[in-house]
Amino acid sequence: MSLLIIIQMKSVQFFQEIKPTVLNTIDAEPEWMERVQLGFKKVFQEPGGTAFKRFAGVPYSPAGKTGTAEAFYDGPERAKFGKEPPPVMNLSLVTYAPSTNPEVAMAVIVPWAYQGTTDNGANFLIGRRVMDTYFAMKKN
Repeated sequence: MSLLIIIQMKSVQFFQEIKPTVLNTIDAEPEWMERVQLGFKKVFQEPGGTAFKRFAGVPYSPAGKTGTAEAFYDGPERAKFGKEPPPVMNLSLVTYAPSTNPEVAMAVIVPWAYQGTTDNGANFLIGRRVMDTYFAMKKN
């Protein structure tokens, strides 16, 4: 697998492929890895999976993990919030496709994605658009 950077400007497309350097490996039984990968696939491809509604029906068989982490704002405007900083939600999405023989992988991190209880789904919107674009450009 390699990193593919896609930049799209009007109708011009640029590609840069970067071959990976393996820095570390884990000592795990193949069955353990198969079980984890099955879980990743279910997140995206089975009803009840946290990414299913956003990726249902796509032809490229995605797999991965979603995440939400609560934090507290401590940025440059921290003083505006008084003694207690406001809680903020950070979103993540790590995905690869196709699930059986991956050719593309990515991680999306959206810090301070929202406050309160209404998730804006920015991690899914970004991830879906990138994956859809990658596979659409591959057809051309």
